[in-house]
Amino acid sequence: MGYDDDYRDGRYYGWHHRVMFRTLAGRCLTWCGLGAGAQVLDVGCGEGTVSECFARRGLDVFGADTSRVGVRIAAERARGNGYVYPRYAVADVWRLPVRAGAFDMVYTRSFPPLMEMLSRGDDAAVAGLTRTMLACCRPGGWLCISLPIPKPANRSRYGIDFRDTSHAERAWAPFDAEVYLLNRLDMFVLGKRAFSGAVSRLNRWWLRVAPRGGEIVVFIRKDAPA
Repeated sequence: MGYDDDYRDGRYYGWHHRVMFRTLAGRCLTWCGLGAGAQVLDVGCGEGTVSECFARRGLDVFGADTSRVGVRIAAERARGNGYVYPRYAVADVWRLPVRAGAFDMVYTRSFPPLMEMLSRGDDAAVAGLTRTMLACCRPGGWLCISLPIPKPANRSRYGIDFRDTSHAERAWAPFDAEVYLLNRLDMFVLGKRAFSGAVSRLNRWWLRVAPRGGEIVVFIRKDAPA
């Protein structure tokens, strides 16, 4: 069952996760220059935590996930809130029920297939999945990928250290991607300035000394070299 069981647990995401996701979502939107009315696709939306963060900012959000439990919970929880709630669908990333070029941004966070491709060093698979997601973006739109550093108990699942950006930089180099390593505190204190080479270099050291969680965040613009 995997994620289905996780999503049934109301403690899967706590209030602190929601605050962090809301902040990260806002920083990514600012970086991409997007605001209210923008069209966003949330790939691997789960039970809709990040989709709701976008919707609360006035964006038109479509979320997709393979978990029927997650999508059902997301749809039920969103109704009745004081914003246009996201639309959701049970769908695989390879067969998304959306028009090509329909979105200003495609966003995905903690997407297991992608993290596992990186772990295997399968850059060809990463490139194929990246092109599939980019096809959903309008020309000039953005693909934003967030890869959380796994908790120590989960790190054995992956063959690489997500506190090192070199794997992501290599995999997405053909797309002219911008890759940043954030300490979660950076999102709150530095704002958009957290997306900088200087902060990434500092965090390569800091997250080994005090590994309290962080994210690799990748920005790819549609129609960049590939």
